[in-house]
Amino acid sequence: HSDVLMGLVSVNRDDLYERLKFLQISLGAVPSPFDCFLCNRGLKTLHIRMKLHFHNGLAVAKFLESHPRVEKVIYPGLPSHPQYEVVKKQCTGCPGMVSFHIKGNIKNASAFLRNLKVFTLLCPGGCLCPEPTP
Repeated sequence: HSDVLMGLVSVNRDDLYERLKFLQISLGAVPSPFDCFLCNRGLKTLHIRMKLHFHNGLAVAKFLESHPRVEKVIYPGLPSHPQYEVVKKQCTGCPGMVSFHIKGNIKNASAFLRNLKVFTLLCPGGCLCPEPTP
C-alpha cells in the first residue's frame, strides 16, 4: 500500500536485546496504533506479494541473462550464481533486486542510464513527502 514503513531487529543475545529495548523506549521508536493497523493490513497479503516479488525478480534476471548487451547477471536465484545451491536449500524464493553488468564501455552504460524511466510515488500535492500537502 506504500503507506507505512516498519522494520524488525531480531537478536539472539540477551545483552543486545536489553540495549535495543532501552533505545527503543528512550528514543520513542514505537509505532503508533494506526501505523500498527496499517502494518497488520499489509501483512494479510504479504505472502501473495512476496510470491510475485520472487517470480518477477527471477523473470527479470532470466531476461537479462539472455540479453546480448548484458555481460553478467548477479542474482542468487539463477544457476549461474555461485551461491545458488545454498539459496535453494535455505530460501523459499529470491528477492526482486537484480544486479548486472552491461557489455561494452562507459558510453554503453551511460546510454542505458539515460534511457531509464524512473518512477516515484507522489502525494496529491505533487511532492515526495509522506503527507498530502494542502
